[in-house]
Amino acid sequence: MVHFTKFNCLMFYVLLLLSCSESGNDLSVDQPKVENQSDEEIICVYFRDSALGGKGFMGMQYTAMIALHIEENFELVLETIEGNELYTVKTHSIDPKCNVIVSTEGFTMKQFMVDLAMEYPDKTFIVMDELLAKELPNLASFYFVTAEAAYLAGILAADMSQTGVLGILGGRSITPVNDFIVGFQQGAQATNPSIKVITKYIDQVDLLGNPWTNLGVASEITQQMFSNNKADIIFAVAGGSNLGVFVKAKELGIKAIGVDVDQDYLAKGAILTSVVKNVDIALKRIVVEYLNGNFKSGNRALALADGGVGISEMKYTISLIPQATIDKLEKARTAIIKGKIIVRSAWEKNSIDPKIE
Repeated sequence: MVHFTKFNCLMFYVLLLLSCSESGNDLSVDQPKVENQSDEEIICVYFRDSALGGKGFMGMQYTAMIALHIEENFELVLETIEGNELYTVKTHSIDPKCNVIVSTEGFTMKQFMVDLAMEYPDKTFIVMDELLAKELPNLASFYFVTAEAAYLAGILAADMSQTGVLGILGGRSITPVNDFIVGFQQGAQATNPSIKVITKYIDQVDLLGNPWTNLGVASEITQQMFSNNKADIIFAVAGGSNLGVFVKAKELGIKAIGVDVDQDYLAKGAILTSVVKNVDIALKRIVVEYLNGNFKSGNRALALADGGVGISEMKYTISLIPQATIDKLEKARTAIIKGKIIVRSAWEKNSIDPKIE
């Protein structure tokens, strides 16, 4: 049984069809077979309703849970996250019937989930896309070392730029966003030490708007980076706002790079590649572990070596990329996996901060 909160079943079927049209990658770890569970298993998943249609990281997790629900015998309850405010145990409550509570994002939900895990030791809690400071036996989190994959995108951008100027547009300065940014900066500068990288955040320009759905400001900043700074490749790390970058980049005849999922199809030929993190596969894997009685608590990092992150196959732009650059990307990917190239991450204890120019 599936419970829907604040949207109807028609949207469910539309989104399910969309998810089937764009198949995802798989992690290198084999997925165990799930034995059917009793109807008493109830898994509650928090997602942001405004993100569902955007095929972003929350939409990926939504479709993964729908698929798993169809395959297995458990009750799925979908709850909406409203606004950008931080959730707390004083302002929000959970369905007491839930055996497992999943947050599809960490930034606004992490403390809420930690507090809940302490308050309900008999329930299981899962936080996606966040590194938690407190570890509990009933709490697990996945975080994605996207800096490693973004390093490859930085190499590609530095090699393909005609002006020697790159732009980065983030939604807000938070660790999941900054990990993309610092990796990209490192890869670009390692490839071309004289490259110039201009970095801006949407919430620096529009203090009141939602940085993840602000297509207008994203478009304006892209225009400014091109007109004022001569940036000819823009790395978009702003959730749903990325579409504003892609549309403007195609209009200007420049290139962009997407994040989270393979966004290349959103502006075919204008998006060089996308830096992807397989949040959907990771979520499905940990839920499978729970259903099989193999739940593992604690923080779990996913990087290039285990297929947790990577870059898209560039099927719409591969013909534009010189073979020497393709070879350089593969050489760097192998070197990162083998530890011959060390990519600093924003997740590290003594984290590296983005360079803002």
